[in-house]
Amino acid sequence: PKDISIHIPKGGRMTPEAVEDAIAQAREFFPKHFPDKQFKVFLCSSWLMDTGMKTFLPESSNIILFQNRYRVVLTGVNGFSLHWHIFGVEQFCPLEELRPANSFQQTFLDRAKAGIPMYSGLGYFF
Repeated sequence: PKDISIHIPKGGRMTPEAVEDAIAQAREFFPKHFPDKQFKVFLCSSWLMDTGMKTFLPESSNIILFQNRYRVVLTGVNGFSLHWHIFGVEQFCPLEELRPANSFQQTFLDRAKAGIPMYSGLGYFF
């Protein structure tokens, strides 16, 4: 069996409707264009699969709703997403130099300063 990897584009809102629409499109596209493949599973590997976010994000958040579609396995400590994905800084800098613009960034920064690591995760569903 083959898998379909899900990519999360930067800057878009991951509403449940948008996610469901993308998955529905993939379910139509791949069998049509790759009829010799038998796709069985959707995969997503991302910092957005860090299940630690369930401790501070509401159950209704788009990130948590996205995670809940999957079975998630944490794959390791993620040492770059705080800078790269959350703050949009491509070069590492001391935590004290990061300036949060919203409560999401502030929460991750507070966690990092408290020594709570971020993780990457691999999510899958059939």
